[in-house]
Amino acid sequence: MARNTHDHLAELIYQVRDKLTPEQAGGTGGSEGLGTKVLDVVYLVGCYHFARWWHAPEEEKTDDELTATGSLSGPRSELRDADATPEAVLAALRAHTHAHLACHGVRDPADPSQSRLLLHGDDLAPRQLAAERLRGAEFAYLSACHSAAPGKELADEVISVASAFQLCGYRHVIGSLWTVEDDMGPLLAQEVYRLLGAPDTPGTAHALHRAIGKLRQHDRYREPLFWASVVHSGP
Repeated sequence: MARNTHDHLAELIYQVRDKLTPEQAGGTGGSEGLGTKVLDVVYLVGCYHFARWWHAPEEEKTDDELTATGSLSGPRSELRDADATPEAVLAALRAHTHAHLACHGVRDPADPSQSRLLLHGDDLAPRQLAAERLRGAEFAYLSACHSAAPGKELADEVISVASAFQLCGYRHVIGSLWTVEDDMGPLLAQEVYRLLGAPDTPGTAHALHRAIGKLRQHDRYREPLFWASVVHSGP
């Protein structure tokens, strides 16, 4: 059954890839630096609903991540709590070029097409994202555990939530290969967005690299168990 699901999702992936513009596929064009471009940004925060996992301190950390995104200029909108349903999130993704999602993520190693982001009322999975055509999409920061984690099979055709974001149009995606400590998320996001919002921004991949370098100077996060989880996908 898992193989049939993989095959079907792979077919969707190839269909999406064939319809991508060069900019979406990671070719020439588009803006490598995000700080000098007028942005239309959406920040999607769907954590608070999951009270059994998230309590007041974690809500404050999510607010810290939201504040960090203020380093990027441009209009913004937010979805929180009950407003952050999968349908509302997808609608917002269609209308915005940049996204920051701070929520829980779940990995299914046997069937990565069933890995997902936990939103209010339901989940957002690669299958739903693969059906989208987000031609204006530029940058997505997935602050969710396991958002870039692949499955055990199809090692040469990685399927994850992060890769699904790329396939539906996002040129740059930041995600996590495994669990991210709650305290670490805001620290990393603050430095990434500070670098992306700078006039001389180094671009997304280099911004994450430098941000991780700074994170490694922190006494708590020197070990690869912490900083090696967060990865960039894109040109």
